[in-house]
Amino acid sequence: MSRINPKQKKLAKYRRMACLAIALHLPFKSSLINMYTALAWSRYRKRPKAYGHLHDCDWQQTIDKIHATARKNFTNTTDFHQRFRLTPSEFTGLLELIKHHPIFHTGGPCKQAPPMYQLSVALYRLGHNGSGANMNGVSHTFGVSEGTATLWTKHVVVAIISLEKQAMRWPDLATRAALVKKFAEEGIPGGCVGVVDGVMIPFYQTPACTDAADFFSHKSRYGYSVLAVCDADKRIVYAQYNFPGSCHDAQVFNASGLIQNAAQHFTPGQYLLGDSAFPAGDYCVPIIKLQCNAQHLEPPGCLQGLCVRMKNETDEAIATGMIRACFILHNLYIATGDWYRQDNNHDPLTDAERWELEQDRAQWVQNRGAGNGAGEEEQGEVIELMGLGTHTQHRVMREMGLELTVRRQARGRQARR
Repeated sequence: MSRINPKQKKLAKYRRMACLAIALHLPFKSSLINMYTALAWSRYRKRPKAYGHLHDCDWQQTIDKIHATARKNFTNTTDFHQRFRLTPSEFTGLLELIKHHPIFHTGGPCKQAPPMYQLSVALYRLGHNGSGANMNGVSHTFGVSEGTATLWTKHVVVAIISLEKQAMRWPDLATRAALVKKFAEEGIPGGCVGVVDGVMIPFYQTPACTDAADFFSHKSRYGYSVLAVCDADKRIVYAQYNFPGSCHDAQVFNASGLIQNAAQHFTPGQYLLGDSAFPAGDYCVPIIKLQCNAQHLEPPGCLQGLCVRMKNETDEAIATGMIRACFILHNLYIATGDWYRQDNNHDPLTDAERWELEQDRAQWVQNRGAGNGAGEEEQGEVIELMGLGTHTQHRVMREMGLELTVRRQARGRQARR
């Protein structure tokens, strides 16, 4: 039996009373009819005119105070950076890029809040995860309602996505040639133009849909499986979205437009470096380690430092938009400098990181020389490129000096037999 809410019960009572008053020609029949009509046209049976002070502070005053404090203490902007994951100058630069987007100027009777306030709330939500990105917490932090915080986030996401073509694009022919040289300097010769890996974006809660099981990943969480390709500077140059978490990285890679239209993205001889989850082919070289106690050359950790902190929505369009916006923000400020500055000579590596990289490269060269002069039974430094039947992997192995080591191991195994 269906449940009848209090409003429906009250409407049925007023209707019976009004019908009885009309039938008996009672003098107060018009009042009963008006009461019935007013209740029928109202959404709620009882609703106060004012709900009181749900939020202790004014949202405009709160956000202005945060920005004023950052401008006053420009030498110490730690609090501002923890809130929005950007420095004040980076925040101003991003605001200049999106403030003229039509999404902020709809032209309706009610004017929107200035883009600065909407961007502040959206960046706070995109920059936190877990309880920090809870809508109730966001609304109380800034003094806005939950619906307003959600709407402002959608506006900012749409505006940031409009920057996707200039912030995240596949490198052209000349840029790919420069990437080949840059990766060769890092010890990865043979035409490498990027590093590919899968990114698991977990959901905040189980999707409310019939195919929710498809989003259950091998990490025992519901989420999206996103494919990302980074260049030598850790910038994302390609991303494939809209795959459920149950899809393997190899499945997403083969179904992506990057491989479906490989002739438009690669010059003959160019490839992507990935881990053992990706299939071997002319455009992908998966690389794994054999000996856990030996020194190995590993793929650059371009994607290991990629941290997308967000609260996922069950709605696919909203979730995909938030992921795309986070990827774009990652590209804009990966160098920890002002992206809108015309400064293309900025080095994203610190002195300590560069010194460590040089030490690793020297150790790799030393082990490589020791391995070439050793006997048949000596293991040395070994890197196995999976799927050794394709010409791309053979060529890369020869240029890395690894082919003789692998063949020497094969002869050693035959001798032991």
